[in-house]
Amino acid sequence: PSVANADQDPAACNCLSDIDCSGELVCNTGSGVCVECVADATCQNGLFCDGAEVCNGLGQCESGSPPAVDAGVACTVDSCDEVNDIIVNDAAQCGCLSDSDCSGGLVCNTGSGECVECLTDTTCQNGLFCDGAEVCNGSGQCESGTPPVVDDGVACTIDSCDEVNDVIVNDDAGCSVGMVCSNGLPGIESVGACCDLGCGLCGGPGCGGFPGGPGNCCPSTILDSGFLCSVTSEAPCIIDGI
Repeated sequence: PSVANADQDPAACNCLSDIDCSGELVCNTGSGVCVECVADATCQNGLFCDGAEVCNGLGQCESGSPPAVDAGVACTVDSCDEVNDIIVNDAAQCGCLSDSDCSGGLVCNTGSGECVECLTDTTCQNGLFCDGAEVCNGSGQCESGTPPVVDDGVACTIDSCDEVNDVIVNDDAGCSVGMVCSNGLPGIESVGACCDLGCGLCGGPGCGGFPGGPGNCCPSTILDSGFLCSVTSEAPCIIDGI
């Protein structure tokens, strides 16, 4: 028989053919060395479930990679059928494998094999703005959203949610001039101070005469030209610290 390296001395070879090798070794006629294999077919053990064995570059058999058995579905019973050389994913215990297996508008969670109300937040949306964005929780159930904040903290504004335009409306048409200070808070502005609406206009002959009485209109933080409102007259109020 010929050897791949024609100028190689046959005396230096372990083998020239398989009959020169012992046991189950075969002859690699290219190198003249007895090896375990020269092709993948030599390594096959005839089993399906442990994967296809291969012959590496050194003439050694290596175990194959077993086929993937897990279907990724929690409810299936997964196994390898050695008799029929197939992977079996028994779904007999699953409630569903696709949406078509669910009724009443439910959808299939293929990871758990359960019919659920939702898989994503989008499934839960009712198309309304004013009741907040609905969400899908971890159990596949839709939960109500949190409505947007409507109250702007200004007493005289009419606050509402506009479902048509998806916006919050704070209508200040009912606020008379002076009822909202420049800082946006309800009150009467006087010389840079924002005084409580219950006090009426700051200044005048004594705080006691203003609506709300001195308990509401003359707290210690309201000053009149640097003095407490209760001890001065006819001067605008300012708030301490402004």
